[in-house]
Amino acid sequence: NIATVKTTFVDKSRNKTIEMRVTSPTKPGNYPVIVFSHGAGGSRDNYLGLIDVWAPSGYICLQPTHDDSISLMRRTNPTANIVTALDKTNEHAYWVSRGRDVAAVLDNLDVLAKNLPTGVTMDKQTIGVGGHSYGAFTTLISAGAPVLIPKGVVPGYGGLTSFAQPRAKAFLVLCGQGTGKVGLCFPDKSSYAKITAPMMVMTGSKDFGQRGQQPTWRMESYTGSLHDGNKYLLYINGANHMTFGGNGNRLFKR
Repeated sequence: NIATVKTTFVDKSRNKTIEMRVTSPTKPGNYPVIVFSHGAGGSRDNYLGLIDVWAPSGYICLQPTHDDSISLMRRTNPTANIVTALDKTNEHAYWVSRGRDVAAVLDNLDVLAKNLPTGVTMDKQTIGVGGHSYGAFTTLISAGAPVLIPKGVVPGYGGLTSFAQPRAKAFLVLCGQGTGKVGLCFPDKSSYAKITAPMMVMTGSKDFGQRGQQPTWRMESYTGSLHDGNKYLLYINGANHMTFGGNGNRLFKR
């Protein structure tokens, strides 16, 4: 059995309210934590096909809603759609926001733990971060791969920037990003060498990039990382971008 709560918390460093879904086992115990980041336009209500497997298997799953969520944008822009959301992947302010969202979740574990069933606690020494598509980018920057943030976009940021979260001990990259000069990408493969924690990268032969990059582009976070025995790649022949989002009929609202 699992318990699910939709809630919010305030990131005091930004005075920002973040919408969350907290899903956990109901049996008392101390469980590892997964912070899962949605793709462009998604929300805390997505990827339930994955959550509905992880939570019964003994994981507490935390799903923040990021600023590029269609559901959030429609509150001020009723015509927002997936095209609007994909445009946000090119805006560096959203990169910063996503990186800081993950940090905020980890900073507020005690607050989020108040939503857990009686006797269920978080193992703060066993935390993983994962994500799909734009969420995979969020995962990679949280794992320590630095990105270029132009000066003047977000106060206090500019140049090669790290959003590394050492409190997370492992990372799951579903349809991640390679290197490039424009769009959602990393400056060069040396970024991936900064990732020292265990990491699994997943992609497939039909998982092309937003700008038409070949599926091998999505493997660069694996091929460019330091292979010290804790990096893994799952490549599925015939798999496309949405194959890794979980069972289609459980992808959205429960």
